[in-house]
Amino acid sequence: ISDPITHLSSICQARQNALLFSGTKGSKAEKDASIHIANFHVLIAISAVNHGILHAVKSQLALNYALRKKVLSKYETSMLTMREVEVVYFYNKRSIARQKETSEDIADKYSKTMSLLDRKADLQAKEKNCSLIERVQIKFMRADWTAAWGRFDKWHGNTAKRLLSYKAKTFDALAYYYAAISDLNTQRKGGKDISAVSLANMHAAIYDRLACQQDQLLEDVETNEKELFVDLEDELTAKGVDYEFSAICETTPGMVSFGHSAAVIAATLTIQSYLKGLVYGSSFCRERIVRLLHLAGRHPFGAALIRAQLPLIPTWIFLKHAAQFMGALDKPEGPIVAEILELVAADYPNAIYYPFRITSEFLGSQGRALSEKLGRIL
Repeated sequence: ISDPITHLSSICQARQNALLFSGTKGSKAEKDASIHIANFHVLIAISAVNHGILHAVKSQLALNYALRKKVLSKYETSMLTMREVEVVYFYNKRSIARQKETSEDIADKYSKTMSLLDRKADLQAKEKNCSLIERVQIKFMRADWTAAWGRFDKWHGNTAKRLLSYKAKTFDALAYYYAAISDLNTQRKGGKDISAVSLANMHAAIYDRLACQQDQLLEDVETNEKELFVDLEDELTAKGVDYEFSAICETTPGMVSFGHSAAVIAATLTIQSYLKGLVYGSSFCRERIVRLLHLAGRHPFGAALIRAQLPLIPTWIFLKHAAQFMGALDKPEGPIVAEILELVAADYPNAIYYPFRITSEFLGSQGRALSEKLGRIL
């Protein structure tokens, strides 16, 4: 801002004048008057700076308002670019997160933003040269927005209508997440437009949110809304969700014997989402490894699911939680925890030597039996 910078220099000059005046000859009254005059100039200069900054802020707000009007006018004609869709999406997302609006206004924002995303998705379907990244991005945004909208419906009243709306939006969100993953898998098999690193990052971002959504669904199935999701398999099939449960059952030993109940499907998909997130380096899934192992201990098929994906997961991912793993050897998830620790010990023996030595003295009978091989490796 050019004008305030000029006034800043005048502040420095005014301060300098005050010091010069205070050193001149004359009566005390003259010196005091000179200092007051100099300080008065300082205040004027500071006021000018503040006025200039305020003017700049007002100009920026006016520019943002003009841009928003342009975006909204283009929205009416369905001609928004992907960047402009992101502007509206994240602006409304932050606006809702501030929680300074009424429930009616927030519901209206959810509805209008979802309409915008749906319209953009329809336009992409008609475009011949629409990039894969934009298609996946829209599906991802629709999934996140639908999931958040469903949680809003659930938390703001437990009427039957709102719970049914939450249920419908939960399945819609899962459908969008799995559709985005399907697009990425298609690109990974035959496409050359995106690098392997970019594909892995996009997979990780999606599994971040999918694992969180699946975990919430599992909690609903097992505790809060058990009756609401009793028809989980039928609903997923009706939505056309390619969740690969049958393929998981075929490749995981013993899975078929557990049946297709809502609890089994929800737990399987949650564990699988966490594991896929670890394979692609998801930060959220790395922080939730202990939760993953807890689920494996609660569900008898959990260890088999983890065992099938272990060769694809880098062992360094488990280092941060090695000390917690030691304490889990006496728990139901102990056997699969011991296998993970043995893999980590083979690659990073020094990293878990002291946690093992400290914890081994306090292990119970199961923990001591499971840690014998680990002790030999270390």
